[in-house]
This record gives sequence, C-alpha cells and structure tokens, in this order.
Amino acid sequence: MNYADCLSSRTAFRLAMQVAAILFACFFATQVHAANRYWTGSSDRWESAANWASGPVGGGGAGVPGADDTVIFLGSGSTTVRIRSAVTVAGLSLLPTWTGSLLQGTGSLRVGTSGIRVGSGRLVGGNALLTTSGSYTQTGGIVTGIQNTFTLSGSLSITKGASSPYSTFTSTGTIIFDGNADQNLTVGANVTETFWNLTLENAGSGSSDDVIVNVNGGLNLSGALLVTLGNLDLTTNSQTMNVERGITLADAAQATLTTNSNVTASGTILVNDAATLTVTAGTWTLNDDGDQSVDLDGQSLYDLTLNNTGGTTNDDVIIDGGGLNVENDVTVTVGHLDMNTNDQSLDVDGDLVLADDAQASLSGATINIAGNLTVYSSATFTHTSGTVTLDGTNQTLSGSITFYNLTKGSLAGPTLTFAAGETQTIVGTLTLSGASVNPLLKLRSSLSGTQWRINPQGTRTVSYLDIKDSNNTNATAISCSTGCDNSGNNTNWTFATTTSVTETESASGGGGGSRRGSPGGDGLHPATDSSETGGEIESEAGLPAVRGFLETVVDGQSVVFTDVPTREWFAAYVWDVIQAGIASGYRDVRGRLTGEFGPANPVTYAEIAKMALEAAGEDVSAVSGIPVNRSAQKQWSESYIKLAEELQLSTYTIDLDVNGPATRGAVVQTIVESFGLPLSEGTGDYSDLRASHPHAGAIATATALGIISGDTDRQGNPKGTVRPDDLINRAEVAKILTNVLSLEP
Repeated sequence: MNYADCLSSRTAFRLAMQVAAILFACFFATQVHAANRYWTGSSDRWESAANWASGPVGGGGAGVPGADDTVIFLGSGSTTVRIRSAVTVAGLSLLPTWTGSLLQGTGSLRVGTSGIRVGSGRLVGGNALLTTSGSYTQTGGIVTGIQNTFTLSGSLSITKGASSPYSTFTSTGTIIFDGNADQNLTVGANVTETFWNLTLENAGSGSSDDVIVNVNGGLNLSGALLVTLGNLDLTTNSQTMNVERGITLADAAQATLTTNSNVTASGTILVNDAATLTVTAGTWTLNDDGDQSVDLDGQSLYDLTLNNTGGTTNDDVIIDGGGLNVENDVTVTVGHLDMNTNDQSLDVDGDLVLADDAQASLSGATINIAGNLTVYSSATFTHTSGTVTLDGTNQTLSGSITFYNLTKGSLAGPTLTFAAGETQTIVGTLTLSGASVNPLLKLRSSLSGTQWRINPQGTRTVSYLDIKDSNNTNATAISCSTGCDNSGNNTNWTFATTTSVTETESASGGGGGSRRGSPGGDGLHPATDSSETGGEIESEAGLPAVRGFLETVVDGQSVVFTDVPTREWFAAYVWDVIQAGIASGYRDVRGRLTGEFGPANPVTYAEIAKMALEAAGEDVSAVSGIPVNRSAQKQWSESYIKLAEELQLSTYTIDLDVNGPATRGAVVQTIVESFGLPLSEGTGDYSDLRASHPHAGAIATATALGIISGDTDRQGNPKGTVRPDDLINRAEVAKILTNVLSLEP
C-alpha cells in the first residue's frame, strides 16, 4: 500500500488546501484584501454562488465575488470557468497550482487596484473589455484570445518562473496604458508574447508619464502604436521596436516618444504638431510593401533606411509636414523617397545613398547634404527643379547624377571629389565658390589623373576654386577667372592665366646636379599626406627661394616653382632632379615653362620613361623612327618611348597607354631596368606584394639597395606595405630618382 492510500480522502483534500493556502500566502505576501473568494465549484458558471468559497478550504456558497473581492484560483484539474456577464472584482489571481482555464467569453472583466496575477493555467480572453486599475503580472501559464482592449493603470510584466514549463501571452486587440504615473512594460527571456496594438494614455505630468519598455528581443507590434498622452520610453533600456501598422503621436504636448535604438516601421507615420519625437541614435527603417505616408513634423531622425518592397508604383515613401531631417545618413535600398508630392525639404547631415533599383524624387525641394551623395548605376535620382546644396566640408559625388541647381558653398579649404569617369549634369545653375582666402575649394577626381566629367547647361557661378582632372563636356567652356587655380589635366575650362599643358617635361637633356643622399624613406608614400610622412619636414638648408617657393634655373632661365614650397619635404628632391636635368616642370602649348612642377600629380608612363632614361644617362638624341606604341606617336614623348622599346623595358608594351598614370610597381620596374640593375627574387618582405606580381623582383631589388623602403606611419615606423598597384606622384618619383643617383658607382 502506498502513502496516498493511507490517507482518507477528506484528510488528503484538507492537506491539499493547506498547501495551496501556504502557496497563496507566499505569492501574495504584499497584498491586503478586503475579502477573498476561492473557486471551489464543479460547474463552469462564474455567476453561481455555490461555486465560491471564503477560504482555500471549505465548501461553496460564499457568494459571487463583488467589486471588493479578490478572486483566487488555486485548484488542479481540468476545470473550466466561464464568464457570461459583466464582472467587477478587486483582484484576480491564478496561482501556480491552478491548472484549469478561465474563459472571459462575451463578458467584460474589470479588476481593481489589486491587479491581475497569472502563475499557471489558462486565461482565455474574449471580445469584451478587460481592464485593471492595478498591474498585470504573469510568471507562467497561457494567456490568449484577448481580442478587445486590455487597459491597465499599473505596469505589465511577463516573465517565466523557474518552475513554470512555459509563459505565453497573446493579445490581438489593443493594450492601453492609462496610468497617471510611470508604468513599466516588461517581458523577460524564454517568454512567448504577441502584442498587436499599443496605446498610451498616461495622464501623469512632467516626468511621471513614462511607459518604460524593457522587452527581451525588443518591442514588436503586429498592429499600430498610438501615443495620445505620455512618453513611450525606449531609451532607458535601449530597446528596439518593430511596428507593422503605423505610428501616431497625437497633437498634444504630452505625447512623446524617445528612442536611441533601431526602429522598424510599416504603415503611416504621423507626428502631430504638438507632439515630440526624440531620436538620439539608431536607424529608422521604413519597410512596408505598399505606399507609406510619413509626417515627422520636421523633427529629426538619426539614421534612416528605406526598404519598401512594394515595387512598381506601390513603393512610395511620401514625406509630408515640415520635411525630412536626418542627423546622420539616409540610405534607400529599395523603394521611392518622394519629396515631390508635398514639396518637402530634405536635410541630411550625413550621406545620401541610393542603391541599385532605389528611387528618390527631390524636385522643387530644398535639399541640403552634408556628407557624400552616391547614386548607383541602376538607381533613379530625379531633380527637375529646386537646389541641391552640398553644405558639408569634404564631400564626394559618386555616380552620374543630373541636378537642376547644384551649390557648394564658401567654407574655406574643403575638397569636393567627383567619381572618376562619371558625369555630373547641371540643368539650371551651377554654383561652386570657395572662400576668398586660401585654402581654396578643391575639385578633385576620385582617381588622380583620371578625369571627372561635368556638363553645366545653364548659369555658372564659379570662384576661388582649385581644379584638377576635370573635363567640361558642355560646348561652352567654364570660365573661372576669380581666384581660381589650374592644377592640371583640365579640359574646356578657362582661367585668368591659361597654362594649358600639352607636354609635361622638357625633351632636352641636362647637365649634372646634386647627388645628395636621401635622409631615409623611399618616396613611396603620398607626398602631400602628413599622416604618412610624419608631418612637414624642413627642406635642406640653402635652397634658393622666392617668397618661400623653390627657385632654380632651367634652360638658362630663372624659374620659381609656385607649387614647391621650400618647407615641404619634397622640395630638395625636386631641386635635385631639376639640377640633374631629369625634369624641368610643366610647359604650356608654346613650350614655355609655367612655373609648376606638379608634385601631387600622378606621374604618367611617358614622364617616367623620360625621367628614368635621362637619369640613367641614355642618349635620346640618337633615336630615330617612331615607336610601335600608337599612344606615343606624334607626342612629345615618342623618342623616349621608342628608346624604351629598343631597350626592351618590360613595362612598355604595344598596347600601353603611355599618357595614363603609372602604377608604383611599374615606376620602380622602369627605373631598375633603365639603370641595368639585376632583378632580385622574393617580395622584399612586404605583406601586400605577392611573389607572382610582375614587379615583385624590381621592388625587391630597389628595397635591397635602399632606393625604397615602403610605407611608414605617422611616427615613421615601417608598415610593411608597398602598394604596388597604386598610383605614384611626381614628388615621390623625384625622391626615388635622387636615391638612385646617390648609389655608389
């Protein structure tokens, strides 16, 4: 006989009730109730007085619970209790021992300040109201079927106790927080929850109207979010949020939303005039599969991503009410950013990116972009009226873009970089204006030496610019006569003093010059980037100068190189190669020296052939005939390229564009071969140089001889890289040639 058989059925029942009472006392130790009603009935009718007891032990008949009573379910078994009327009680408790089901059905259920507690069993809602002026606390069990509104004045907490096999909460209606003080919305780990609509009606004032969210995995709403009063606080616990049916902040000063994390939203987004949206971090992603209307009342987001998958004409994100202001980046991955329909402005403090298949209609709007503008090849950027103003410092335009009006303002010293080979078309007015004092606004190519294209079809207002590598494809030249510098490789621009370059180096040889040794380094770092050179290095004392710029004699003529300040690290190396007759600087169409050396300009294959062969002492005057390479024919460099072909310099193949910029590896290869230096094996221990690289042997040779030593950091420490396929500028080449000439015979 087992232990249970030794007990009478009456004794067993009393013992069970005593245990349940102990559990109840522990579960509700902090609560004081006017009266308690315990479910003891065998039928399913809530409204039957016979089904209620006044204590955990005893028979029924205590009466149907009223507004002052706390209802307690603690028994086991498959009991089902149905509510068929309007019920009002002080509190409702499903103890961890309860295994039955409470069905709300069509009857409303109103619970007072003692709130609702669910430890086990099932609470099945209905299509009638469920309210509590207290809190809702769930540690286990299954709560489901809440189809109407669930209103609570206290906090909502759903966790899973250690002894609970599961804790599930499902609401397909609307949860309403209507307290008059701070409320918490808490969901712990290992909980299954479904929230549909969420409404805030918290009437607390000042800082006492927050609904503070702390939901494991973030707050996910299958329906809509409505804030009529109070603050939905996602910031305190850095909570993400996903809303599938729209967000509305009502027209009230007390309707607020604060967030510092990612928010994903479908449907209509409406921030009314008096409401406040505070976004301090995170990305807002609009990801509907149909058109969306977005009115943020001009209030700022941090990052914005459009990922509207509606396709064709059903993927519009239509901005209204005060424009769109974003503190960081705007990225349209798919969908259509529509500023046109409501003539809205756009202000982006970071980058604006239109990915392939993305669209943006910005016509008529005031568009300010402080970062980069990138339009992928399959994206659509529509701007048929209004002005795009680039109001940042250093900015880049990537992709072929058509603007109506384009303006870049007068900040001193920024650089506007254009994508190499791409065309920027301006239908209306182009305004590019640097500051009236140096440094000027620089216009540069993303790939030095490769032209960027511009087609200004209307009015041009340009001044105080430093322009390089630009090709104006419009039939009318751009005149930049006020404070503008021509830094070379520009087509169809006119300047106050034209220095159009058709040949970059003198074809004449020269006499000897200084063979001063290098103080270290290799010239294979950007000549103008102090981050790689360790800052400005004073040039060798005694360099002749006029107003701080290098002065020397070329072809018996005194020349001041206005782009070679003697304080710069490369000045002494430029002096050396000019004195050695290796280089002479740029000349205009008539062969006159312009006073420019172009230290930051990429060296071309033609230029390095000329300089390397001159430095090696080769006699170009004895060369006859024309080169096989067609790009050199009838060019100033044809004798040098012909000689390079005769000497079988490996870089100068028949299909090489000798007028294009040379790579760093090709420059070293040409110099090493011109001097007849034997090629080494290996890679010179550079991490970015493979042994199979065509210039690996030459680079290894130059490294072993001390001609180059690779890149260095700000402190001058070796970085172990040589970047063989990057371009190299003329200042760097001057240093390498000086190092070669300083080798012992």
